[in-house]
Amino acid sequence: MKPAKYDTGRQRVYVAERQARKRLWHHHQRFETLIACQDFADTITSLPVWQALGGPCPVRLKAMPRLGKRSWFVRRRSLGLTKFKTDPDTGQIAFSHISLAPREMWKASMGGWDNFTILHELAHAVNPWQEKHGAGFLSAHLKLIEASLGPDARETLKNAYMEHGLHLPPE
Repeated sequence: MKPAKYDTGRQRVYVAERQARKRLWHHHQRFETLIACQDFADTITSLPVWQALGGPCPVRLKAMPRLGKRSWFVRRRSLGLTKFKTDPDTGQIAFSHISLAPREMWKASMGGWDNFTILHELAHAVNPWQEKHGAGFLSAHLKLIEASLGPDARETLKNAYMEHGLHLPPE
């Protein structure tokens, strides 16, 4: 199955997540090093929920390269990207790695290297063939949030998604 060409729900997902983050400020955890980010990702990928979702192992995190003094990362809101590759023999899409914005960039220090961004990117890693921010992503993201931050955090994010008109799959 090929990835969706258009990402129709992306902006609504981002707005809902920002709203939920404000309500969940007490769960926010910033990481100072890429090693700490990797340790957090390793903790999540060792949970039973990760295996139940069929997530790839291992999950490797990298810092995006800087592209110069006025890098495009400064202007973008996205501080993490889940990368996929296509197998040249089969044409199948497979998970490659997660890239986080360069640490020295101002925006990265304000929110790129944190638990919310990593959980968001891990939800993408679960299903490379789905619509990027579609129902499969939302379901995986809610499960990862619950496993990491608890059922109250999951409910807060779920409510934010519903308030912004995002369609959640039946549970």
